Formats: sequence, C-alpha cells, structure tokens
Amino acid sequence: MSKIIALASLLCCLPLWAADILLLSQTTSPGLNTFAEALQQQHPGLRIRQHTLQEGEPSLKPGDRLILLDEAALTWRLGQRQNPPSLALRISRSRAEQLHLPSVPGLTLLWSDPPPLRQMRLARLLQPGIQRIGLLYGRHSSTLLEEYQQAAQALDLELTTQLWENPRDNRPLQQVLQDSDLLLAIDDSQLYNSQTAKTILLSSYSRQRAVIGPSAAFVKAGSLASSYSDQADWLATLAPLLEQPSQQWPSSLYPQHFKVISNRPVARALGLAPPDEPQLQRLLRDHEAQP
Repeated sequence: MSKIIALASLLCCLPLWAADILLLSQTTSPGLNTFAEALQQQHPGLRIRQHTLQEGEPSLKPGDRLILLDEAALTWRLGQRQNPPSLALRISRSRAEQLHLPSVPGLTLLWSDPPPLRQMRLARLLQPGIQRIGLLYGRHSSTLLEEYQQAAQALDLELTTQLWENPRDNRPLQQVLQDSDLLLAIDDSQLYNSQTAKTILLSSYSRQRAVIGPSAAFVKAGSLASSYSDQADWLATLAPLLEQPSQQWPSSLYPQHFKVISNRPVARALGLAPPDEPQLQRLLRDHEAQP
C-alpha cells in the first residue's frame, strides 16, 4: 500500500507538460531525421516522435505538443479546433503576413528572420562610418518597417526606405542605393530570390554599397555578411521552451542563438578588412546580453 501511495505522489509531482513532442511535416528527409535524433538526445526525458501528413492525420493525446517543421504542417495546424500547443519552426515574417496568419491560441511562430537590431549592429561593426541604412520592402514586408525604424533609431542611424512592388522595375533599387550607405536586406522571398539576386548584387557593388543579409544562402551568393541560425542554434532556442509549460510560450520569437557568416572576396572588393566572424558573433552576443 505504501508503494502505491508513493507512486501516486510521484505521478502528481510530474509536470503537466510531460507529454509527447510530435514533430510534424509533410514528408520526411535525412535532415529532419537528424534533427529529431538531435532533439531526443538533447531532451532524453521527453518522448519525441515523428509523423508525416502523408501518413494521414496524426493521433494526438491530451497534453501533446507539436513542432511544425514546414508550411504544410502549419496549414494543418491552423485547421484544427483543439488548438494543441505548437511551435512553428522557421517561418519568415513576410511569409506569415502573406499567409494572413491570425493570432491562434497555443501557436508560437519562431521567425527565420534575423532580428533587425542584430543585423544593423552587424552592419555598423563591419562599416563603422555608415549613417544611412537602405531598406527595400514589399507589400508583405511593409508591416516590418516600424520595427526596422526603431532599430535604426536605437543605433542613431537614418533609415531610407523604398517600396519595391515590381522587381522588374529597378528604379526603387537604384533610388535606395543612391540615398544610403548600405543596403539591409529583409527576409522577403518576393524581393530577394534567385531571379533578383544578380541585379541586386551587381547594382549594389557598382555603387560600392555592401548588402547585409538576409540569409546565409544570400551571403554565399554575394552579399557581405549576415547573422543566421543553424540546426544547433535552433535546438538551443527550443531547449528552454520544451522544458516549460506551453502556457508560458510567447506568441512569436526570434532565434536567440545564432552565428555570423561573411563573404571575404566581397569584403576585399569593397575595400574592407576581412571579417572576423567569431569576433563579430561575440560582440553581437555581448550587446544582446546587456540588460
């Protein structure tokens, strides 16, 4: 009898959020499998399982929490009435606006975008003399302007903006380059993509203007530098969320862990010193650690 009482007491002490973590995606892939394995190793006390929508509707138990790994999983979650606690991983803010994502109970959006203030600090570290930050925005990224303006004001920078509705019309691009010292790229796939990359980069560097962001892929294509988050950073960002009740999750969150990537040939072409990525990362982290 005493053993039964002890067991009952133990069960009562277990956290209410100690249920399954379901990784939901449209299909599986070696990358997703590696992510699931790393997440399980990081949280050995949690029950983590994978499910693809190709297998049909997932079976959910009370208390289960979801990690939505792609847009198909997010779309499925938006259609649910029960509102299971969910973390939507790596969605850009412009894409969220394009999808008209409502404020859904129990849904946390983990942005793929680097925070504006972090990107502007990186720009100033690379080019301390800049005063004017150029920003192109589209119809679905216009809602971000206020946050970028606040970040610029915090660093005593002037923000020069241009609406770029038609990427085939280069006049807004040329105007913002003329009126700024550096181009800060928003994570807006309608503006920054494989079709526009050549025009943006060639136009920028013909005027000796660096491009910061919006992603590691764009840096490899020819922008100067960006902060970004890889799998290890996302695992570290998820860690504190999964160890607390879902009721404490925010409605949205920027990745709190990150790295810096740069393009040294581009730096040389702009007459800049080769970027020291580890030092830049430390300086940015030190800034963000300050109260």
